[in-house]
Amino acid sequence: MAIKLTHLQLIYGPAGAREKFEELAVHLIRSERPEVERIRIVRGDGGIDAHEGCLADPAGVDVYQVKFFPEAIGDSQKAQIRDSFTRICTNKDFKAKTWTLCLPIDMSLEEKKWFDEWRANQKDSGIEIRPVWSAVHLEGLLYQEKNSHLREQFFRQGQQQINAAVMIQGPDAIRISGPNAVVLGPNAINIVGPVVTNNPQVKGGDVEVSGPIVAGAGLLGPGGHVKVEGGTGRKGASGGNVRVGPGEVRAGDGGPGGNGGSIVIKGGDAE
Repeated sequence: MAIKLTHLQLIYGPAGAREKFEELAVHLIRSERPEVERIRIVRGDGGIDAHEGCLADPAGVDVYQVKFFPEAIGDSQKAQIRDSFTRICTNKDFKAKTWTLCLPIDMSLEEKKWFDEWRANQKDSGIEIRPVWSAVHLEGLLYQEKNSHLREQFFRQGQQQINAAVMIQGPDAIRISGPNAVVLGPNAINIVGPVVTNNPQVKGGDVEVSGPIVAGAGLLGPGGHVKVEGGTGRKGASGGNVRVGPGEVRAGDGGPGGNGGSIVIKGGDAE
């Protein structure tokens, strides 16, 4: 399965993924530019996460700014990009001669248009804004043999979770919430409510998922499947209810020669 930088969220959680991406991005930059140094954040980073060159050099240094925006470049993200660059321009501790933004996603057409227009308007700053190091660039570096240790270091912990089918069960009702409730693939996602056995007349467990469920696309074969099923109730009791939403439920697209994944959502049965 293809490793994506956005998979860091699945392994480390939203907050941990941000820190891990910043660390990984600097390692990948250093694989191309060995003289690059990372800046430890104390009280703000002054718009700089890493740099190449001596900070005391009056000619300036090459600055790299890493932003973990795993979904899109909206108004908030645009404001953060502008603010980071402004802090570089006004920083009295060093002079920047170039500035490179690093992202875990590729920009959409509208996002790229915005960035290019904003970039063109910064010419008077005297700082060259270089093309973005986005997912296609950074993931390309990640797949190079010289960086195989980085794949192992940052993704080994979640490799089984990302590659394999996922099944969530438990004695109580299942609730999964968040902006991206489940984003996995390329294999199946199974979320099944529990079978209640400690009481002969107890309703089956409920399943509630708030947010989108997205199975991964297939690489060469079928896309990922999605199954959400309420728990089975014991004899004479109702099966568990299933509630999904708001948000889309989407199975993965098939790879070359493969079919798209299927979607099954059903309430629990009664025995």
